[in-house]
Amino acid sequence: MSEQEQTIERQIAKLTPESTKNDRNRVLTLIAGESDPAEREKLLKEASFQTRIRLADLRKAVKLAPRVERTKPKPVEMSDAEREECLALLKDPELLRRVLDDSAAMGIVGEEDNRALLELAYCSRLDADPVNINVKGESSAGKNHLIGTMARMHPPEEVMQITYASAKSLLYLNEPLAHKILMVTEAPGAEEAQYSIRTLESEKKLKVLVAERGPDNRIQTREHTVEGPVAFVQTTTKPHVHAENETRTFDVFIDESDDQTRAILREQARRAERPEESAGRDKIERRWQNAHRLLKSYPIVVPFADAVVEVLAKRRSLLLRVRRDFPRVLALIRASALLHQYQREHAKRNDIEYIVANEDDYTIVREVAGPALAQVWMEATPRCRELVEAASCFGDSNPFCTHDLVKVLHWSAPTVRKYAEEAVHLGCLAPTVTPCRWRYAASIAEVQNPLPVPEVIFAIA
Repeated sequence: MSEQEQTIERQIAKLTPESTKNDRNRVLTLIAGESDPAEREKLLKEASFQTRIRLADLRKAVKLAPRVERTKPKPVEMSDAEREECLALLKDPELLRRVLDDSAAMGIVGEEDNRALLELAYCSRLDADPVNINVKGESSAGKNHLIGTMARMHPPEEVMQITYASAKSLLYLNEPLAHKILMVTEAPGAEEAQYSIRTLESEKKLKVLVAERGPDNRIQTREHTVEGPVAFVQTTTKPHVHAENETRTFDVFIDESDDQTRAILREQARRAERPEESAGRDKIERRWQNAHRLLKSYPIVVPFADAVVEVLAKRRSLLLRVRRDFPRVLALIRASALLHQYQREHAKRNDIEYIVANEDDYTIVREVAGPALAQVWMEATPRCRELVEAASCFGDSNPFCTHDLVKVLHWSAPTVRKYAEEAVHLGCLAPTVTPCRWRYAASIAEVQNPLPVPEVIFAIA
């Protein structure tokens, strides 16, 4: 591990009373770049303990140390030929199909609906109220490969990938997050930062009061703001995450079927036989990154929004869920309009230019997000539904155990227990007095695509 990759704490731990002045100054420079005064003071105390240098002397040295500033990336320059190619791509009526074809060429097997939903979510970063996604699946199912590959089709300067975040790390960023994609690969790595993430999703910014010493050495309170909004995407192996997080996100479930596994293995074998195909992936990435650089942030008019409400309002059993999820549907419609902005009508209201979403945007969102909404409204993961269906063969009078379900489903015992716990929570399995032994109680009600067909909506609109 290089020196830059090591944490400040590890470098402080290497300090001794015999450390050279250069070694101390290098660490003090890193400490000086810490934005959180409380964290900076904690690091200084650790350095004082390691070096036996008075804390007051280290404080003075830190004030004189240079701060490490992140250099801003230079604007990416496009040739005239590249710009023309990207404009032709963005004007293609089959634009979303092109996204799917090229993301498949970049190495994603299957997952078409999930890829389309992620593309809309990533494009929603340009919106005032972006879409947030939880990608769920078992370990090694391909969650991070999916979100990472789709993100590589977007400008790298607009993507921030996090593997670990402490509780206060997002609060003290020295750069805005506005209209970026914020990716967390494996949710446990950002467990401590979940409150900040939820606040960023809801309030579109983070605001914190910081106490620090001013030029006159007196403690002063300063307001620090990290501007959003962001399109937030994270992966997790958990069937359900924090309840307050789930109300702000779409859940995307990885295809873990045997057919998908076989398709992945065949694709891996094909790449091993034809390694020359990988040369074209860099070209695909650059073309899409440049295309997304040509997209601009616009307010969006959704002229048929009231017609959608009129139809959904008649479904009284779904009204509370619609209250929660309808804004997310609108956000996806706006994202589709932003992606297709070179193909959509532009209008002006009070000298402000708007993009007008149309029937194509609604149709895309219904096809892409409808299954995801149905999944959420069933309140059960695909694997839980599969387990409950398998458990129904035992009937409601015959108890069964983990081993019985392992034999039927061919899953590991820990996986069976995880989704059996979810089924118990839903009331589909009833636990017995013996641990890991259950009775079948009820099936999971199927929910069809909750979004009305376009013909119904646009007959009203």
